[in-house]
This record gives sequence, C-alpha cells and structure tokens, in this order.
Amino acid sequence: MNQSLILAYELGNEANLYGSYRPSSYDVQAYARDMREWIPSLRRQKPSANAKFQSPSFAGPDLATKGMSIARLVELGMPQALPEIEYFSLHGYPYDICTLDLRNFLSHTKTRNIIGRYRSEIAAAKPLGKKIHMGETGSVACHGKDGVSNTLGAALWELDYALIGTVSGINRFFFHMGQGDYYYSMWEPSRSPHINPTYYAMLFIADLVADLDSPRVAPMTDLDTDTAVHYAIYDDNQLQKLVLLNLEYFSGTSQSARPSRAYDSARLLGTRLKLRRLTGANSAATTGVTWAAQSVDANGFVTGTVKTEFVDNGVVSLLASEAVIVERA
Repeated sequence: MNQSLILAYELGNEANLYGSYRPSSYDVQAYARDMREWIPSLRRQKPSANAKFQSPSFAGPDLATKGMSIARLVELGMPQALPEIEYFSLHGYPYDICTLDLRNFLSHTKTRNIIGRYRSEIAAAKPLGKKIHMGETGSVACHGKDGVSNTLGAALWELDYALIGTVSGINRFFFHMGQGDYYYSMWEPSRSPHINPTYYAMLFIADLVADLDSPRVAPMTDLDTDTAVHYAIYDDNQLQKLVLLNLEYFSGTSQSARPSRAYDSARLLGTRLKLRRLTGANSAATTGVTWAAQSVDANGFVTGTVKTEFVDNGVVSLLASEAVIVERA
C-alpha cells in the first residue's frame, strides 16, 4: 500500500465501548499499556513505512467506560511516550436513531453545546502540539436516519458543526461514509446510486477555502441567534468572506410563504457584494438541493450552470434553511 496516501492509522475503534470483548477491569490504564506495546511493535514490522497513528478514537465524550479520555491519557503520559502518535482522534455522534428530530440540527445553540462537550479533550491535546481530529462523526449514530440525515437540514448542520468545531480547535472532521442505507453518507454507490444533500456541504466548504492561502474561521457571536448564524472567514488577518446561515425550519407542507431573513453585511464587506447559495425546497428536502444553482447527478457529473448573485446595498436575504458565502464583488 502506498503510504503517502495514508494520513494515519487508528489502532482499535472506540475502545471505551468494547464491553464484553474485554475483561470488566479494562480501563484507561489498561488501554494505555496496550498502546505502549502495540504501536511501537507495529512500526517495527516495517520501519521504512514511517507509519503515523491517531489515537485514542474513543467514542465520547466519556461514554460507557468512564475515564477513557484524551485528558486522562495525557495525565498517564501515553501520548508523550509514543512519538508515532501524530494526531489525537475523537469519535462522536450527537444523536441516535431513537431520539431525534430534524429541528435539533437546526439549532445553533444545540450544535455549539455539542462541540462544547469536547472542550476538555481539545484543551488536553493542544499543549502537546498535536492536531486533534474528529476521526469519525456524523449526524445520527448507527448509519443515520432516513428523512433526517439525508436532508438539506442535515447539510446545514454539518456546515455549522464543522465551523464551530474549527473555531473551537478541532483541525479536521472525518464524516463517516458507507454503502447500503447509510443515510448520512454524502453519496451511496449502491444499486440505486445517488448523491445526498450532505455532499453539497462539502462543495460549500471546498469553494469557501479554495482561493485562500491561509484560511481562518472566526465566530461572530454578538450577531448570532439560535437560527441566524454568522462566520467571518479570513486569509491570514484579512477578512475575505462571510458565511451566513438561516437555520429556521421550514416544512414546506403549509400554505404559508417561506420565511426569509435579511443580513446586513455592508459594515464588514461593503455594499457591492457577490454570493453563492446552498438551497433546496425545504428543510427536509432529500433531493433537489443545489449549490450555486448546480447539482450532481447519479453518475457523479455536475449539472447546471454556476449562479453568482449580486447585491448593491450590502444586504443579503436568505430563505429559511439556506446558507451563503458572501464576498466583495
């Protein structure tokens, strides 16, 4: 295997959930002893590969076996003793298939609180100079929920979740993928291949940073509400773009008009602005979602023509359950 294509290996998956697969006495100290033995042993099998690892990949925070955490491993000195560990890794899903509602994902407050659960883990990792990854994540544990994880609302949640996480100190997010009723997958190469709305969240982020050499995300909490969300995007120290989200839920089943919200961006970027829009028919849309008026078909081809919108007064309007990237025209 070409090692240049591999960022890092995870040795073991969610050891705090092993349960009966380990003795009842198996705890964070036992895990640390295993890693001190196994990781160097694996490296010795093929030193030329210079394999890197990310650890500990606990599901969390603090699930099942209590005390299994990055913070505790740092106290025990495990990562300090293993230079092969290049990255710290967390695994996390905010909801399970038994307790969810799409509206939970369209709450900036709830999403901020989800990331806040990892505050102590992030704080423990940073003094060691190691990057921290959300090594496995998604909207709903156990492969997602139809009508929730594969919706426009879930795509908007992934944007908010990743941007809050970035601001909080998480360096990378790895969203879980699979085949066969993996509703949170960005695409499924199944017998009926298709793109899910969460794929457009990835296109959104790719476009956001593609032309920036040193992108940096900053929150704008003084402007935020539970459903109106703002992020400032810098290149080094120069403000270049805004990300605006309208997380208001819209079912599309009522006769009332779809609500909209105006975001005055003139003070930050001036009055002449251009923007690209992530949108769909309603919050629960599983098809018909577009990014900059383009979509991706079942064969993976982009269809439609890129649409860039312009405003002359610095005010950007978003319908309920939309997101935009705004920059100077």
